[in-house]
Amino acid sequence: MIHAPREFDERPSFAPPDRLTRLALGYLALPLFLYFPGWFQPAPALILSLLLGYACWRALSAHTLAATPWPSKRLIAMALLIAILWSIFGGAGHFFYANARDWVIRDAVLHDLVAGSWPPTYAAGGDDFYILRAPVAYFLPAAAIAKLTGLATADKLLWLWTVAGITLFFLLLPLRHASLARSTAALLIVVLFSGMDILGFMFPDFHWGNVPLPGAFIDWWIKPPPMVSYWSNTSNLFWNPNHSLPGWISIVLFYRHWRHPRFLSITPLLVAVLPLWSPFALIGMAPFLAMQALRWWQQRSRHALDIPLIAACFAVFGVVFVTLTIPFNGIQLGMSLTTEPAGGWRYLNNFGHVVTYMENYTLFVIFEFAVVSLLVARAVDRWLFVTAVLTLLALPLFSFGPGNDLAMRSSIPSLGILCIASINVFAHPAPLIGVFRRWLLGLVLVIGAVTPYYEFSRAIGRTPWAPNLDFTLIDADNGQIAPHYLIPRRRSPAEAALNISAPLPNAVDWLYFCDSVHPRNKANKPYVAFAWRSNRNDDEVRAEREQRRMSKVDCQSGIQADDHAASSESNPQCP
Repeated sequence: MIHAPREFDERPSFAPPDRLTRLALGYLALPLFLYFPGWFQPAPALILSLLLGYACWRALSAHTLAATPWPSKRLIAMALLIAILWSIFGGAGHFFYANARDWVIRDAVLHDLVAGSWPPTYAAGGDDFYILRAPVAYFLPAAAIAKLTGLATADKLLWLWTVAGITLFFLLLPLRHASLARSTAALLIVVLFSGMDILGFMFPDFHWGNVPLPGAFIDWWIKPPPMVSYWSNTSNLFWNPNHSLPGWISIVLFYRHWRHPRFLSITPLLVAVLPLWSPFALIGMAPFLAMQALRWWQQRSRHALDIPLIAACFAVFGVVFVTLTIPFNGIQLGMSLTTEPAGGWRYLNNFGHVVTYMENYTLFVIFEFAVVSLLVARAVDRWLFVTAVLTLLALPLFSFGPGNDLAMRSSIPSLGILCIASINVFAHPAPLIGVFRRWLLGLVLVIGAVTPYYEFSRAIGRTPWAPNLDFTLIDADNGQIAPHYLIPRRRSPAEAALNISAPLPNAVDWLYFCDSVHPRNKANKPYVAFAWRSNRNDDEVRAEREQRRMSKVDCQSGIQADDHAASSESNPQCP
């Protein structure tokens, strides 16, 4: 028998899995049932589908779920309305301006999934054929339907799939017993939740001349070192819903149920389905899964584990993981103190660099999550709170990818815990949380809302553009073969089990196209100002960069002189 703890902040985590839980997990699992027959030949596809189906049946069958009533019709209507209004400004659907830096590529992935057979195959010169090996779960349901309804409908179908995911996330939040007014306010908190990026950018010069330009991207206010950013909920939805939706749904499921013994059967299912959505979502959930395992081990009377279910889930996980990650794409993983990010940054291995790093790290922690954490510490399960804060403290120390996607994407579940705690402060007032603390938290959230304001203003203020219905992924990447999206088919460890599909024809013949960037790719990419704050060692870095530039110029001049001399010796006619 489960006994509810005395503390207010731990009660929600004892909720038994219910029908809404099954609906959310069905949303996450459905793309895998499309992926297996699409990517694999009939025999392995059938085996993988049966393994996943067995795991879903074991974890989500009716006799294991509580008969909790569905949310009220008013709450469902409000959640759906806000989900529509929020997502309509994002990239899916292209109703308003979509951030083309990312959506040109996302549109191309969706195009290839609709226009080609699965797995999408590409010819890039020579004898090699390349296959798509990206996490594509977000796109698969819309792409599957668009194969029947036409390529022109794919973008709007993707938007509907996004709305469904946001609505499920909203309904899973702890709002069942809140009034309609409090529930509406809580959903608006989700939309506007962000770190205090504007204060971090302006610190310590708080004057109007230091305000970012209109339409600026201010989530990335820390100038490296370290290369790190934690994005607002709105930025995550507008730029990368394929990463944010699985992270949000997974962490709110964990928040609701992790202390209930039946959730032990659902955790392996999350491990199985998340990689095809976003490996970063699984990495972000890993500390919480480890915490759950630790708590299970500490219990005197441990609940028995469902070994067949765990085995089925890890078999599915293993196949998806190997298919997506091997061979490795060569993206560098290291410590953010010493790993230089891409994009022309210059790191100096001296004391000034270390001081700048520590100063930026401290400011980042304070303005992004420390203040909010102190204000909401009593409004959420203490184990969830500690795990989230420790994860957010640790992620900036590591670097993976040119923009450090590890911190950017894997922080979503931990930030989700702080967002849920903020909701609890206002939706479920308790004696442990005084009026002064609520007012102070409200002020912090209002300051943080400046970041989503910039995202909405960019979406509204710039001209919408339609998805390119001709370009493949190679076309969208200007003829390049991105190793984190494409690999030679012969190098895939699952080659023998994969379906064979005809290569997609590129819209551009890149062997004869001279420009490095196709005009259609840059037409929708107006300049987006990045709101970097100044570093204490900027002058030193500029001097070092200029010195290296001059050394490079001198070296090139010497090489040209040597070449000219050699040419003159070999041909006396040369001047």
